[in-house]
Amino acid sequence: MSKHDSVTKRNRRPKSGKRADCTARTMAAVKQLEQAAKLKGK
Repeated sequence: MSKHDSVTKRNRRPKSGKRADCTARTMAAVKQLEQAAKLKGK
């Protein structure tokens, strides 16, 4: 069993909401850029 597999410390605190927002914003931007590229290609 590896050193970092601790049974005692199982419940971690949830990740902050800020990170998820960042990801969503990035994905939206990428999709917008893809659409723009498609329109430009035609």
